[in-house]
Amino acid sequence: MKSMLSKEFLDAYKEGKREFSDVIIQFADMHGSNLRNICIKDSKIIFVTFYDSDLSNAKFINCEIFWGSFYNCRLENAVFDNCKMDLTLFDKAIFNKTKIMKSKISNSGMFNTNIRELDMSTSSQFKVFTDPSQVTEKDVENSLALIAPFLDKTDRQIMSRIKEGIAWDVKNYNLPISNSLSSQVHKNGRAYSEKSSAYGGGTSSYGRQMEGLLHDLLDAYSQALQKKKTSYSQNNEYS
Repeated sequence: MKSMLSKEFLDAYKEGKREFSDVIIQFADMHGSNLRNICIKDSKIIFVTFYDSDLSNAKFINCEIFWGSFYNCRLENAVFDNCKMDLTLFDKAIFNKTKIMKSKISNSGMFNTNIRELDMSTSSQFKVFTDPSQVTEKDVENSLALIAPFLDKTDRQIMSRIKEGIAWDVKNYNLPISNSLSSQVHKNGRAYSEKSSAYGGGTSSYGRQMEGLLHDLLDAYSQALQKKKTSYSQNNEYS
């Protein structure tokens, strides 16, 4: 599989490419994008936000979607076919003849949506919440536990900053977290910008939390990656 950064992906779309196969899109911010008629198949979409994007007529075929955010997305005639979806948020998503077919969706939220316009009749569902009141503290704990294997595979510096951001957000919502995670919270607050606050307007409290955690992940990954690039540039005699 080919890894794609959000800029590379969006540039390819702007140049007319509509079908993407065998790609890995991770830690990507696609917010506010026009992605009508996009087709992504046999791919992995991990820690990606499509906040406020137009995904009308989009097709996701045989994809793995982990911690995806479709907050305030237009999803008219969009199809998710044979996908595995975990920790995915559809807060204020606009459904119209939208289908999630032959898929497995779990630990996900569909809040403030016209869910009657979404057909999930052929898919299996586990802990798919339609109202924030259904979410318990145990559900949040379980969701955070699901992230751990992904963090263990990342660069140590990136992982540390991601955990720090997650710890701050979870503590801010007065939810129980492990001592090891709590110890990484800075006494003076976040160590980086609160970009996530700009994306939370109008969502449910749970939706704000999930969107906030996702942007903590994106910010931590982006900043750590940029720091590595800068360090490499300064130390590379051929640059």
